[in-house]
Amino acid sequence: MKIFKKYNINGLIEYELFNSRDQRGDFTKVWKKLNLKKFNIKEVYCSSSTKGVIRGMHFQVPPYECSKFVYCLEGRIHDVVIDLRKNEKTFMHNQSINISSKKNHAIFVPAGLAHGFQCLSKNCKVLYLVDQVYSRRHDKGIYFNSINTKWPIKNFKVSSRDKLFDKLINFNSPF
Repeated sequence: MKIFKKYNINGLIEYELFNSRDQRGDFTKVWKKLNLKKFNIKEVYCSSSTKGVIRGMHFQVPPYECSKFVYCLEGRIHDVVIDLRKNEKTFMHNQSINISSKKNHAIFVPAGLAHGFQCLSKNCKVLYLVDQVYSRRHDKGIYFNSINTKWPIKNFKVSSRDKLFDKLINFNSPF
């Protein structure tokens, strides 16, 4: 694994993963211990979605804030993060990154960022490695359509839960 790109949002990094292909198919090394401050994997999730589905914008508040390592196992996604950390120069800024299973890239999303994505292909599967256990009480979100981003697919599907989140303008950050 090597760094492919660092973004303006502090700690947001895109990695190029090791991949080998031959007549049998392909092999990808999804995770290798990196020099990431205090990132010790505690849980691993996998989501599957159909074209147009938006999942987000999710995060956990202190003391259960978490960093994520996000990899697209199948298909393509339009990944979006928002910096919710008050002391960062990119506070309330967002960044979009298209991730594809064919590209073999993954992103590291530091704690204090809201994260979400839209499925761009017929189906997609996304793997998340997180450094904190899930806490329903600390699980929060920002209303997906209140952020400064354009979702590529206008005919989207969103969970009823994600539709109830506060708009970004009304959010008081604990980070």
